[in-house]
Amino acid sequence: MGRFISIIHSISKLFGYISAIFVLFAVVIIVISVFMRRVLNSPLIFGEDLSSYILLGMVFLGLAYTMMTEGHVRVDLVISKVSEKTYVILEKVFNILGALYALILFVGSFLLIRHFYMKHTISPVLEVPLYIPGILLVLGSFALLLQMVAQLFISKKRIPDISSESLGL
Repeated sequence: MGRFISIIHSISKLFGYISAIFVLFAVVIIVISVFMRRVLNSPLIFGEDLSSYILLGMVFLGLAYTMMTEGHVRVDLVISKVSEKTYVILEKVFNILGALYALILFVGSFLLIRHFYMKHTISPVLEVPLYIPGILLVLGSFALLLQMVAQLFISKKRIPDISSESLGL
């Protein structure tokens, strides 16, 4: 099982790094677009579309990495008050629900790009077949699904409460 989790973590890291590269691409495209519009008075026609596709890649390819590093937002209001055993059970339940969500997202995104491919849907400005950027949806949601399944097999311990109340402040 350790090898399976290691492979999934490697995929999540790879997609996380690609997501970070997409951030750099987005900055470059936006800077060029603003420069063209403000200085040269000639807007970059494909800037918005390309930025949208890059944003899609950033978000979806970064999902699994964010889950792996626990970089997502959590509200521990209720879960911080339960016993260790209940905490572990709740973590498993949340991971199962997350895996179900990721599965629905994966199937839905796969059906969407399949539709784009079959209907030959293209982007109006870039004239790129929409299934090409749509592949980022499928890859990212599949990586998230794998990461959620891996989370089920990783034992979680409660993070110690370091709030100001627990420290007596």
